Amino acid sequence: MKNKKLLFSMLLILIGTSIFAQQDANKITEKYIVIDNIDDFFQISEDRVTCNPIVHNITDNESAKPYHIKVNELKNVIKFSMKSHSEEYENQRKCKLIINKNNYKNTFISSLIAMEVTYIYYNKEYLTLEQFYSYIK
Repeated sequence: MKNKKLLFSMLLILIGTSIFAQQDANKITEKYIVIDNIDDFFQISEDRVTCNPIVHNITDNESAKPYHIKVNELKNVIKFSMKSHSEEYENQRKCKLIINKNNYKNTFISSLIAMEVTYIYYNKEYLTLEQFYSYIK
């Protein structure tokens, strides 16, 4: 009887461990941003587009300076800034990106590449930058 209880307990532990391991395997570890509503995300004026992405999975020991340099050097970027440290949530940094309206789709994607962002969480799924490109108006 004790052997059956022990065997059953071990089986439950094994099943529970494999379920948690699978959940961890599906977790995104690369940098990503979240866009809930694309129409609200991009603030479009006559000559410029502004957005405020929050980069996820960026640690506090990562310097924002390399991203400032890379993004601000891009053609059509008017101004880019990234907070030096996480403020509200751990491993998340607020950014502000102002770009010229002309060709803003490409400039936006290029900016994300320069920030080493791999995915955009949109419509309840993680999209690659290439997949998300078609959603931008």
